[in-house]
Amino acid sequence: MVSNQSGLGTDKFPDESFWTPQNKLMDIFEDNNIVFEKTYFCPHFREDNCNCMKPETRLIDDFLEKNRVDLKQSYTIGDRESDVELAKNIGCKSIAYSDKPNLNAVFSSNHWNKIADLILQGLTL
Repeated sequence: MVSNQSGLGTDKFPDESFWTPQNKLMDIFEDNNIVFEKTYFCPHFREDNCNCMKPETRLIDDFLEKNRVDLKQSYTIGDRESDVELAKNIGCKSIAYSDKPNLNAVFSSNHWNKIADLILQGLTL
């Protein structure tokens, strides 16, 4: 999991206001047999011009240095245009989690079962 969390750890966005819902989200995933090997967070603001905020690739690059992944058979799934752009930047497919079509993504849906079915069936382009 890669997530932009601008300002994490600041007075306006203290750690505790993030970790309680984040841990609940991870529990929900685990209850559905979805386990993330590692989570990566960018705490910077856009104006910081860091190289880890999506759609920049540093956080993914860090993961790929330690893990073999076939990016041609991989997907980003996200609700922001930066998730779609990240997929383009690393050379994988993107799925937009949205009820509106996204012409830059290979598929758009806000139904997890439809997204899972497409991935399991080998969405081809």
